[in-house]
Amino acid sequence: TIDGAETIPVVNGKTDEVKIATAEGISLITTEEAVYEPVVTLDVERLDATVEKGTVVGHVVLQRTDATEYGYLDNRELKVDLVTTEGVERSGWLALFFAGVGSFYDEIWAGLKEFMNKLF
Repeated sequence: TIDGAETIPVVNGKTDEVKIATAEGISLITTEEAVYEPVVTLDVERLDATVEKGTVVGHVVLQRTDATEYGYLDNRELKVDLVTTEGVERSGWLALFFAGVGSFYDEIWAGLKEFMNKLF
């Protein structure tokens, strides 16, 4: 996994998020002085359930941070896909109904608290 990009939110799923990781490792022959850092790009902000294991959600590119990147003779990038490491099933209609009712009352309660704070 990449620090700061361990999970991605899932809407209407049995879990609220799913773990993500690189689809494969990246190997690189370099000097000791060269410093590379992973740059994560997500294609989506969240997923809608049902999510299959191995769903591509973005990619990671290794970029050199300490000097000029000279590239490769074949113009390839140090890039690998980010994929989900597990599947997430969609919640049942009853669970989705109660989640909607709960969020409705949460919003009413938050609005009431804000109103009371403005009064006092």
